Amino acid sequence: MKISEHNISFPCDYPIKILCKNRSGLFNEIVKCVSKHDLSFIESSASEKMSKKNTYVSFSILFKALSEAHVKDLYLDLKKIESVKLVL
Repeated sequence: MKISEHNISFPCDYPIKILCKNRSGLFNEIVKCVSKHDLSFIESSASEKMSKKNTYVSFSILFKALSEAHVKDLYLDLKKIESVKLVL
């Protein structure tokens, strides 16, 4: 399904959830990746939730999406990070 099928008007604040295998330094990698795509991204706006056994962690972010291609580019870059299992 394409983003455009949801009638999203760009630019917009676009929510993304990233599910990862927990490891040291992961949050900084996520922030660096998102900041590369959104220069106005503020680290403190990201939320983090740890799994019950601390094996997995999820990050919720809002980034300023300029187009559908912009969202796809961020998605692809996030998927390149070791430990990232799913990007929604």
